[in-house]
Amino acid sequence: NAIAAKGKPIDYASNDQEFKRIRAQFPENAIGRKQFSFSSDRKRMSTRVQLVGGGFRVFTKGAAEMVLGLCTHWVNADGQVEVMTKEKRAAIDDVILSFANQALRTICLAMKDTAEAVEDVTEAEKDLIMI
Repeated sequence: NAIAAKGKPIDYASNDQEFKRIRAQFPENAIGRKQFSFSSDRKRMSTRVQLVGGGFRVFTKGAAEMVLGLCTHWVNADGQVEVMTKEKRAAIDDVILSFANQALRTICLAMKDTAEAVEDVTEAEKDLIMI
């Protein structure tokens, strides 16, 4: 297997795999978890998880240009959350376009914390923080 983790081949049949431990720890049917399925119209999908200390977190991934449009903030290299200015959005758009001009697809990851369990996909996927 050409794909390796920690310098060794991945044996997907083995139960001794990190992704299997993570999936067991955070099952899809966990209380508070909800999946907003991928949609080709939205070009993204999201998952809501319940946080240990209370509240919820929504994670969104999808086509970079679509997810970026939903982000009001971004996380800088120091881990600090900043407002998504017009200038920053334009700079990120330029990067996305440069990859697209090379026939490369880009994905964007974003998140937000909520006090309540958001049930509506539109509400879940607005005012995101690009990570």
